[in-house]
Amino acid sequence: MGPTLTRDWSGGWEEVRGAGRILLTVAHRELLTELRQRNKFVLDLTGHFLGLLPVLITAWAATGGAAGGTGRGHALLGETGWVTFVVLGYVAFAAYGVASPVISFTGMAFALQSEQSTGTLERSLLAPAPRIVVVLGTGVYYTVLYLFHVVSLLVVSVVFLGLDVSWTPGALAQAGLVLVLIFLMSTGFAVLSAALLLAWRDHSLMMILVHRPMLLLSGAYFLIPTVPVPFRTLAWFNPIAYAVDAFRGSLSGVTVLLPLNVEIGILAVTAVGVTVFSFWLFNRLMSRWLRDGSLGGY
Repeated sequence: MGPTLTRDWSGGWEEVRGAGRILLTVAHRELLTELRQRNKFVLDLTGHFLGLLPVLITAWAATGGAAGGTGRGHALLGETGWVTFVVLGYVAFAAYGVASPVISFTGMAFALQSEQSTGTLERSLLAPAPRIVVVLGTGVYYTVLYLFHVVSLLVVSVVFLGLDVSWTPGALAQAGLVLVLIFLMSTGFAVLSAALLLAWRDHSLMMILVHRPMLLLSGAYFLIPTVPVPFRTLAWFNPIAYAVDAFRGSLSGVTVLLPLNVEIGILAVTAVGVTVFSFWLFNRLMSRWLRDGSLGGY
């Protein structure tokens, strides 16, 4: 009985190590691909700062150059200034990789679609490895990139913009938990977006039906309770809105939708749900594409 259990455990560990090697191999290949496109790679490393500029200008214009605000928005924000509000929202949305319009076409979905258009995707996914692991390997590079965006934006904003944030251990722990859940949801949305983009074969549809609604209904740059219906109603059904508000609230101490713990709970449930559904949909579509030979067609 003992040796059997040992062999089973050893075999499971080898499978995990093998999946890890596949993830790193595909991630390294994606990094090499990006490095060959030097202009795009430089933009990936700097575009989040360029995208922050119009956000800051909007925040300053909305407050007349003041740190706070007036009216209902000021009452909802409390002591948190508008600049802090919009910058933290921008930072949270950067974890999804679609915060900046400057780098809109960066991410797992567009990387896989690029392989589809160049005729290499089918060969990659027919390699002797679990297809979903190959897909996730493509996303490893982008997850690291988005983490760099979040950290660098926070550091630069705190140093140069004087954000009103809390760096207590409790606040950092909550912000870290929210970021982990955001990256989990980001993975789910990336796989879902990849499935839709491979099926639609159209960048414009992806931007119109997925990316832009995610941004506009996220509350990253505006106070959801103050916008008119139907946009306010739609935003309340957007799980990303709770993720953005939870990250902002964990560092600023102010949430505008629900209490922080409730938002974290909603984020946890939706992150797991979106990820499970996206994997199911991708595998279902992949089985059909491989069965009818349409995966490589473009």
